[in-house]
Amino acid sequence: MSWERDSTPGSRRGYHHGNLREALIKAALDLIAAKGPSGFSFAEAARAAGVSPAAPYRHYRDRDALMADVATRGFAAFEAKLSVAWNGGKSNL
Repeated sequence: MSWERDSTPGSRRGYHHGNLREALIKAALDLIAAKGPSGFSFAEAARAAGVSPAAPYRHYRDRDALMADVATRGFAAFEAKLSVAWNGGKSNL
């Protein structure tokens, strides 16, 4: 994980995570695999992503919003696989 100290003059003091949204989604997917979709908290997802419990609120209102993003991506991946399998109605054999 890439952490950079923001030292730009006039900027807010703090740390910048490389891609927090993607890190949180990956953490949520890993936690879902290990504990099930309702077996972890928002704070656990933050900890698994290597950030403070407050950091996810920069991108998500709450755990449900994170889970909605995970589900949306899952459905998009499923749609892509269905499109390949459908093959325009032509046989894949």
